Amino acid sequence: MQQDDSYHDSIRKFVHIMVRAYLSNPAIRFHMFIHKAEMLSEDYRGENYAEIQRTTAEEIEDFRYGDFQSLAPGWDFEDPGTVGMIINTLIPDVVYSMTSAHDVSLRAAWSKVIQGSMEMLPAVESLLLDFTSHSSTDNTFLFDMKSRVILATDNRHRTDELTEQVTEYLASFLQFQSLYKAIAQRPVEDNEDEEDGEDEDGEGEEEGGDDEEEEEEEDEEGREWWDDEDPDAPWMTQSTRLLPSTTLAMWQFTPYLALVVLLRTDTWQVRRGTIEYNLTFLRQGVREILTVV
Repeated sequence: MQQDDSYHDSIRKFVHIMVRAYLSNPAIRFHMFIHKAEMLSEDYRGENYAEIQRTTAEEIEDFRYGDFQSLAPGWDFEDPGTVGMIINTLIPDVVYSMTSAHDVSLRAAWSKVIQGSMEMLPAVESLLLDFTSHSSTDNTFLFDMKSRVILATDNRHRTDELTEQVTEYLASFLQFQSLYKAIAQRPVEDNEDEEDGEDEDGEGEEEGGDDEEEEEEEDEEGREWWDDEDPDAPWMTQSTRLLPSTTLAMWQFTPYLALVVLLRTDTWQVRRGTIEYNLTFLRQGVREILTVV
């Protein structure tokens, strides 16, 4: 919802949708974006943010749960204990985020939403933390390249300013992504396939053709993103010195993921080989988690 609007009607609709969704799936998560935060002054912004949370909690408490009895026939909404359990579950489960299109807050909020649905998040964060400590880097971020949303971090000394700086770096670099992707493909000789498929009489082998087609169809059905990768093709990598003492480095992990690392420039100059050696194990670990999940 927009923070500068009259939010009471919006909250009422949100709670109606939230209760209906919860009764259909109690495991569902709820996240409210309070958007256009820049429209209000700093002082009033905080008051408005707190008031929205209070109003939402009151709407959850005052909601007429009996109206949804048909959606949950196994629940007794005449029982105060049942209603109290729902209220005590929903109120703390709503995550609130003030967002703006003019800073990194909107992407940070989407990161929370995505991370909340990632079953493998603790395992990936553990790998990033190990990489950071063994490589003497300051911060490590795993990004979705298309949306520029943070999927996981090492959670060390992270601030909104740092997150915005790293996100803007990745966004700026990816604007020139095509310049780094111009990798020539190995030319295929026109006569290779003809020579391999012909016998001494110059006729192609037809025996077993049907079996081969069936195998190809089965392979296509079970294909995943890693099946289309060229293991010999180099991944994108780039480093930039932000300040005399600070460097940002980026490595592509998959067609969709990139790792961005913030570290001291002298560490990058002295330990680059060690960092990239550790990176091979980190990449392997992340990719194995993704293929399993």
